[in-house]
Amino acid sequence: MKADSASAHNNLGLSFFEQGNFDEALLSYGNAIRLEPTAFHHNNRGLAHYHLNKQEDAKKDFDAAVDKQPDDATIYFNRGNVYLNWEVVDAKGVL
Repeated sequence: MKADSASAHNNLGLSFFEQGNFDEALLSYGNAIRLEPTAFHHNNRGLAHYHLNKQEDAKKDFDAAVDKQPDDATIYFNRGNVYLNWEVVDAKGVL
């Protein structure tokens, strides 16, 4: 893997994500963002945070993605799921 390729780090993150290894996916997406902070990379890292029930971190990534690409409905959908899950988790006293 090219160490300076955001795309390679993102693709590695996607592989970890598909395996359910969200912690490793976070690291890979973080490397992709460090090299190329695109909406796509922030959205992917937000999804990994979401699956780890790290709603605040997920929201921050989705907010960054919206700032970079405000016309992408998928990012708004993902951020909306954070709010929905946040309410469910908070109602159970977990947050």
